[in-house]
Amino acid sequence: MSMVDAYIGAVLSRLDRREREYAQEQLKEIFALSTDVTATIRALGHPADCAVCFHAPTRWPVKREYRYGYRKSLAVVMASFTLILLLLLLIPPFFQPVRITASLLLQRALTAIFTALMLSLVSVTLVFFILSSRPYVLKRRRWDEETMLRTLSVDDLAIKSSTIVLDMMFSLLSLGFLLTLLTRPLLVVLQGRPVFSVMIRPFVVGWMLFALCSLILGSVKLKRRRYSRQLVVLESILDSITLVYAAVVLTRWHLYHPDFVQLAGQARLKIIVQALMVIWIALTVLERANDVYTIFRSTAPEKA
Repeated sequence: MSMVDAYIGAVLSRLDRREREYAQEQLKEIFALSTDVTATIRALGHPADCAVCFHAPTRWPVKREYRYGYRKSLAVVMASFTLILLLLLLIPPFFQPVRITASLLLQRALTAIFTALMLSLVSVTLVFFILSSRPYVLKRRRWDEETMLRTLSVDDLAIKSSTIVLDMMFSLLSLGFLLTLLTRPLLVVLQGRPVFSVMIRPFVVGWMLFALCSLILGSVKLKRRRYSRQLVVLESILDSITLVYAAVVLTRWHLYHPDFVQLAGQARLKIIVQALMVIWIALTVLERANDVYTIFRSTAPEKA
């Protein structure tokens, strides 16, 4: 993919479908008349700023310059709400004296999705409506040569800043959870029962060490912004060790609080934990295998 195609694609991704055809035609005409592609791309500005010029007028209460951010925020918030509500609605029945049926789980899943949809629409729309009502003009995004090359890069080794930030945020949240589990393990409750006993504390220390290593590795990735063979191997090893350690700890049934085991039932608890571990292992293996293949293929001598 050329830099022109990458730029046009980046602009079109920020537009509605009904706006893309006209924008694509206009941009192709501009580049067809251009004698210096790099200078033209720099003159057009950041893809997000360029896309604003092609937004069609609408009665929607969100300003057109906020439209892409609105859609992106709505997707993120909706996914977050859906995940949280699914966990809150689907997990408790397994620890209650109720008959688990497909219709019950389906009903709760649909309820979670519908509730997440409504909450997301109301909250995100309200926030962006308030932003749109303010007499404030957004500043144009930074668009120098370095930013341009990084944004339009088709390099498989480039690491997106958003991916790194999300990984580091997850590591920080994990450290916070593990710190709570280390200092006050009885505060981690489900259905009013402590999940773990105080015997889990020694195992939490090792788990915190892996989370800290992941956070340090994230800072290295944030600085380099590019994968290397050594970096992806190190990340794969850390993920594998963390996963194995978590599987060993979570399947030590004596670490769970007796009240929680009594509530869930030991047989049911083992099935749930083992199923979750299998899913976790499968997702991790697929993710790491894809990353290793991509990085090693892209750093092969003939592609260097």
